[in-house]
Amino acid sequence: VQTCARPMLPVEQADIICDGICLIFLLLQRRVFLSSYYRHVMADLKASALQANRGFELFRANTVKDMNFHQEVELRSRSQLKRQMERIRAKQERYHQSMQSSKSMEHGKDRKS
Repeated sequence: VQTCARPMLPVEQADIICDGICLIFLLLQRRVFLSSYYRHVMADLKASALQANRGFELFRANTVKDMNFHQEVELRSRSQLKRQMERIRAKQERYHQSMQSSKSMEHGKDRKS
């Protein structure tokens, strides 16, 4: 049975290697996040989010305006319908009154005869 001999690193040297890897990674992050392209992309994303928010506000305002307009139209329609119903009732009352008065006149003529 043959065992593979692994070279063992001292703990201090392993810590230095990990620190070196972390330092390289941090320098890479700094380079990326301070680049003009990254700043441009972030500014563009913020502008897009702001535009989307404004667009939603405009859409919502337009929806509220449409709802108010339709409610106003409905109220006008209802009031017009009420006026028409009142006119019809008035006409029916006059008709019934004239029918009753003509009947009472006919009954009065019949009694006189």
